[in-house]
Amino acid sequence: MKPFINRQVLKYIEQLLSTYGNPFDQLSQSEKASRWNEHVLVVIDFLVAVESFRFLFEEVKHQLEKHQLGEVLVANLEQFILKNKVKFMPQEICREVIEYYQTRDNIKVLQHLIINLDIQNMKQDFIIQLCLQYSLYTCLIYVFTHYDHDFLAPLTKLYQHY
Repeated sequence: MKPFINRQVLKYIEQLLSTYGNPFDQLSQSEKASRWNEHVLVVIDFLVAVESFRFLFEEVKHQLEKHQLGEVLVANLEQFILKNKVKFMPQEICREVIEYYQTRDNIKVLQHLIINLDIQNMKQDFIIQLCLQYSLYTCLIYVFTHYDHDFLAPLTKLYQHY
């Protein structure tokens, strides 16, 4: 069933690109993004509902990036991350999403990402540094206890930080 759904989603995106592609070419990048927000939200909502995360972050993202709309996908993930609906994200996409919200100082999204994603796929040092940088102590404890089952290291890090 999923291959059929994936093909239909790609057809939907291709149809949107062919229908709206030419008039958007004259628009600025921000105008393009604002017009695509609604369509991208529909795609994200559907793929998250059917738990097709890999397809969302690989195929759909690639399709949007070909038309300079990759950031639209990342920007529209926020509401799904905050509602704890995104359970998987490939490591390279995760790093991109973290950097996107880090540059915007959106700490709440970073916290939800760290706690709700499978952190075994992420580099421990990077996540720990991020937690310390933004004082995400709950996340710090979560990371240490899930990586190493170490309950003392987060306390040590906290004491060193102060």
